[in-house]
Amino acid sequence: MTRQVLAVNVGHAGPMVVQGETIVTGFDKRPTDGAVRVEAYGLVGDDHVDDALDLDRAVLLYQRCHYDAWEAELGRELPPGTFGENLTVDWPADHEVGLGDELRIGDVRLRVTQPRIPCRKMAVRLAAGQDFPGRYLRSGRVGFFCRVEQPGHLRPGDPIELLNPGAADLTVADLARILHLDDPDPAALTAMLARPDLPEVLRTKAERLLVRATGGDLAWQGERPLVVTARRQEAAEVVSFELADPDGARLPDYAAGQFLTLSMAAGAGKPLVRTYTLAGRGSDGAYRIAVKRDGRASEHLHDQVAEGSRLNARPPRGRFVVEPGDRPVVLVSAGIGITPMVAMLEELAGSEREVHFAHGARSSRELAFGPHVRRITGSRPGLHRH
Repeated sequence: MTRQVLAVNVGHAGPMVVQGETIVTGFDKRPTDGAVRVEAYGLVGDDHVDDALDLDRAVLLYQRCHYDAWEAELGRELPPGTFGENLTVDWPADHEVGLGDELRIGDVRLRVTQPRIPCRKMAVRLAAGQDFPGRYLRSGRVGFFCRVEQPGHLRPGDPIELLNPGAADLTVADLARILHLDDPDPAALTAMLARPDLPEVLRTKAERLLVRATGGDLAWQGERPLVVTARRQEAAEVVSFELADPDGARLPDYAAGQFLTLSMAAGAGKPLVRTYTLAGRGSDGAYRIAVKRDGRASEHLHDQVAEGSRLNARPPRGRFVVEPGDRPVVLVSAGIGITPMVAMLEELAGSEREVHFAHGARSSRELAFGPHVRRITGSRPGLHRH
């Protein structure tokens, strides 16, 4: 059966009384006939109020299967647009919709960015009680927002094609659950933060939740500029960068194995956001990262970033770290996977623990940090290189 758009819904900004307060909202959406133009900010003729400038929330989709469940639960028919969505669609439930899924509808291309999180306006629109947003979230039937990758036109009845699957291991249902658990899951949040395609608003929320879950404090809040103080060719396709505070202050400590999130302006588009594991400290306590040429962000770093360049960085995060104790440690890696192991080796060299370091590369040309590893493993007894 062909998946398709069942209704295209638009609304105009107007007043709504919510818990005694009159607000202006475009939540009340109704089906429209014919073709509708879709631009970067959403459907032409549809008023956005709260998220007017958020490109990652340009178009909201809600599935017919969710309508069926709500109609059975509420005991009444719900017309398209009831949940404030732009597109009512015949599409799989949220646990089958991956972050980054790319869809084609008409000549429009959309990319799934995040789950829809309900607000108190939904309770008013459905007249289902003030607790309805909570019920909606707990149901797992939340729908999803998309970014417009290619503007164009769409209309009711258009087929929906999955052009490129996104993250099968991180679905819309997963995101909604992880970000709204009563007890945040540190491992799930860390895995989420490691994804370069995570929208900024979700990244910020996940970082706050991770701090709460671990009982720790971030080294700093939000982004801060770091300056490149050195870059070295570590292997044929690997370059390392040392990043320091522009004013010369020592950067905060971090746990070996953690990663740094960098934001890079590469052209006129949206900044590139990528995570890179910290590969130890460089001279004067600078953070060191190592980047293999593979993709747009790494090409930008290799070709455009030199000593003196500035990059915006979020604080080090992650729970892939060495557990404390006195038992022997075995560090095994291959290729660019050496980066966290180098940091761990540096950290363990300052202890009395026995360490076995085993790393594989396709050839000597592709072996990063070879001299550095040899220096560390030769610094004291009990450090073994294989």
